[in-house]
Amino acid sequence: MTVKISKTLSVAFVALVAALMVTMGWSIGPVSAAPAGYYQDQKVAYHNDGGMPDNAAYFRRMLKSIKNHIDAVGKAFVEIRVVDHAAGVDLFEKL
Repeated sequence: MTVKISKTLSVAFVALVAALMVTMGWSIGPVSAAPAGYYQDQKVAYHNDGGMPDNAAYFRRMLKSIKNHIDAVGKAFVEIRVVDHAAGVDLFEKL
């Protein structure tokens, strides 16, 4: 029984640390644009299907991902479209 409790606490601790890292925006360091010619031009579609129960927080995370993508590839080398459907449309209906 002690081993089961210890394993459960270990798993809970790892989950807590991971959640804190994500919440605090932990990263391995600053991201800089790739050197010229490293990437071919990219066309990307991000799908926003909502993130219930908190669509606004989900949308902020999606915007952060898009910003990171642009920072990594370089603004001149990426064309991004966001496709909203299902619960993702709700966010814009409330504005």
